[in-house]
Amino acid sequence: TTVRKLAQGIGFFVPSVCIGILATLNDVQPGSPLPIVLIIAGVASGALSYSGLYASHADLSRKYSGLVSGISTTAGALAGVGSNAFAGYVLKETGSWSQAIFIPSVALFLAGWAC
Repeated sequence: TTVRKLAQGIGFFVPSVCIGILATLNDVQPGSPLPIVLIIAGVASGALSYSGLYASHADLSRKYSGLVSGISTTAGALAGVGSNAFAGYVLKETGSWSQAIFIPSVALFLAGWAC
């Protein structure tokens, strides 16, 4: 449990830092590798958050772990649909990628890390 929580904590915290830095970059020269490195580091470290994903379903209820997994997968899919609509709306209203994509992503990663 400790290793799983540590891996999930890293899997939420490091991407939030990478995306947060990416959101603050203003004058990046064309061809600069920094944004690419930040995205790669964020996505790669975010994979650590999967370490406890399905194990936690079995921890909650061994008998109903399949049902719990199905419900959480459905909730994740619905969140994916809603986040596209949210990002499109915010981008249209503000014209800011940081406000539409990066800041909400950082907030959600930090919320996951805090839990």
